[in-house]
Amino acid sequence: PLQKKIMAEQTTSEEPVGQHESREPLQPQEMEESEEIQKVLEDALKSVRLDSLILEDEGGGQARGEESTDGVKSASQAGKEAVSSPGGIAQSLSRGTIPRTEWVDITDRFREAAEWLAPGELVQETNFSLFDAMSAIELMDSKMDASMQWGTYREYPRALSEIKEKGLLELDTHSPARLVGIVDEVLACVATWLEGHTLAQTVFTCMYLLETEEIENIYLRSFSQGMVKIVEYMRECICHGGVYAEDDQQGLCFGFNMLNAVADSSVAVALKEAETKAQGLSEHLVSRDKATAEVLQKNVAECSEEAVALNALLVRIRFTKNLFSFVSSVGKGSVQGIEMAQQKLAQCLSLLGDITSTIDVGTKLDPDNPLALGFHPMINQRLLPPSYKPYGILPRAEGIKMLHTILNHVQTVLTFGKLESFQELYNAIVGFCGTADSPNVFVRSVLVLLCLESDRAKLFGSSSIENMLREDARLLVNPPSLNPRSPVAASSQGKEATSRFFGRAVSPMIEFLKLHCQHRARQRQKITRSLDVLGDFQQETERIDHHIHELTLRMDPQRQHLACYGSWFLYYVTQLMVEYLLLGFEYRLYSPFELHYTYWYLEYLYGWHFTTLRSAEKLLMFEPLKGKRKAKRKKELPKEKEREMAVLNARRTVCVGIMRVLEALILGGKLRKPAFEYGGMDMCFRHRFFPFSSIGTPHLLSYADYKKLAGIENYRGRDVNLYEAASKHFMAAKSALENLSQRSEDLDSLLKVVKTNIVIMNLASRGHKKDSSLPPTFDYSLHKHYPVIRIN
Repeated sequence: PLQKKIMAEQTTSEEPVGQHESREPLQPQEMEESEEIQKVLEDALKSVRLDSLILEDEGGGQARGEESTDGVKSASQAGKEAVSSPGGIAQSLSRGTIPRTEWVDITDRFREAAEWLAPGELVQETNFSLFDAMSAIELMDSKMDASMQWGTYREYPRALSEIKEKGLLELDTHSPARLVGIVDEVLACVATWLEGHTLAQTVFTCMYLLETEEIENIYLRSFSQGMVKIVEYMRECICHGGVYAEDDQQGLCFGFNMLNAVADSSVAVALKEAETKAQGLSEHLVSRDKATAEVLQKNVAECSEEAVALNALLVRIRFTKNLFSFVSSVGKGSVQGIEMAQQKLAQCLSLLGDITSTIDVGTKLDPDNPLALGFHPMINQRLLPPSYKPYGILPRAEGIKMLHTILNHVQTVLTFGKLESFQELYNAIVGFCGTADSPNVFVRSVLVLLCLESDRAKLFGSSSIENMLREDARLLVNPPSLNPRSPVAASSQGKEATSRFFGRAVSPMIEFLKLHCQHRARQRQKITRSLDVLGDFQQETERIDHHIHELTLRMDPQRQHLACYGSWFLYYVTQLMVEYLLLGFEYRLYSPFELHYTYWYLEYLYGWHFTTLRSAEKLLMFEPLKGKRKAKRKKELPKEKEREMAVLNARRTVCVGIMRVLEALILGGKLRKPAFEYGGMDMCFRHRFFPFSSIGTPHLLSYADYKKLAGIENYRGRDVNLYEAASKHFMAAKSALENLSQRSEDLDSLLKVVKTNIVIMNLASRGHKKDSSLPPTFDYSLHKHYPVIRIN
């Protein structure tokens, strides 16, 4: 290409002499074009007037070149030197060359030079890579360059020091209504931050939180210090919880002063002092207004808006004081701290109702002049990447409502710490965090720190995680090593093996619970990583089972240990594998042609889960008795496990019914496989179920197993009405679901799906729309995992 030849011509002087003769000389026409391009570029550089060049050495001192003694360089000389020397422009800029006069627009000359390039041809600087090009920001573009937002606040200072020098920030005199407006706006900023935005663009857009020590007003100073400490405690809780992602929260504090040097007691005393002063002043105004009302024979509420605003301010100071006590108590992690946190949390929720009723009392924020209330949306823009654009803060009413929801959820989470059963704790976490709209990251972090850590027994006076796991295994499979009537449990070897097993089981089982505390959109990704850890522990479970089984055969021949702990652990592993596939339906990851083998694998996992419960039921059948009696005593599964088996059976039947429908659609030509340019169905199959490869039991099925066991081609050419077969499976599932008492909302939705599919399959079995070639519609509006299949 022409550009390569030009670059080769420019670098001739840098190459060894021996290589010069081997170069192909430029043709006359190409040399002409090369000289013309060079001239255009030189003219473009000459258009930039450089009146003076200042060169600074590495130590920061001033070092001028020899030519600077003759006077200021002309633009022509600077341009020629920059062009003639390789990398001259870049080197001069790296040495600190600073243009001293105005810039000249050379866009037209650049475009004229670019016309000489062929389509697809680029001029590449050796120091400018593809990564630089992809991460570059288009300056002056309102969508990419966040600094363009300064046009909205053209007259605003760009630094806090400049704001203070010009006296634009009121530090002393504030009316009660103005203080209420500032507090409400800061609370809205905190709610916006908890939604997942940055501190620099939310909380610390309030000037008063940046310089709390310089505030002279006692109410505003105590509130500002308390709010900064509250935000810091929340940030630490989120970071230590470890269940946040980029979508949830950013733990950076951008170097802001988080008042770590200020003691909590000082903040609490300041808030108490402000509360006492506001309460005294409010009582004085109320008594004064009563006397005025008696003289003027008016309603007290009509006499003084100042009294109403002051009372609203008092409520907000009390809320800040109680919220600060709550978050600091959670951070202490002591029994007294948890008890105090529960009390303060109840008071905060009560005060939020009063704040909502007085939300219109405070001074409103002027969007055209937010600095009048002490807010500057662009003050921290220099701390952020150029593409970070400022976004709107939540309205005050929505912010208060969001804070009320968060604190309400925290109150619910604190009840989880008193649960004694591992199964109850698991069900509570899944039911709480398993919704499509996951609870706030602060709530989930409090759940992890208080309810899933090893000191939960000390905090809530409940069982530890290890003891909960022991009791859960005893109730499910009743192993001899946990049965007090068995000699294995009394032996030192049995105690040591059991203690070692459950001591090691705590970490993977806590991670198993933490998975469900992640954001719903990230759980599937986390499950993929967690399955590797669970696979390693499953191998250790098999070794422990083998060791304890040998001990049982020697010490308690009438009872066999078999794979008690393996069955108990498999119960939770299969649940996690099922959740992995179901999350794929929630995310809408599966294409229509993948649904058949996905529901086939899901039915396979449901079968393993059902078999695990059936095995547990058999392990509970025999229990050793004291004395000479050696009769069998039957012990049944808990009722909730029997109900779970009935639900599993219904779900398996629904999966089989959906598979029959899909088989009919595939054989009828309504559902076609895509024409793969690369790979094929086997590659898609491996990709979908590869995370299960780290689990030993249930073993990973291959695409060959699917083709052999699913047998779609076996129906081709046979007189089988698959729609009718599907209808029968849906009828069986309907009967199983209707026999359940106290169905959950999820099961009610599944029952509606089953009933709708029964009607559609009955119509299809009679030839309804048989000649249509339109693809079917899979409607997940009733249930997020099982669709209504509409035949078009």
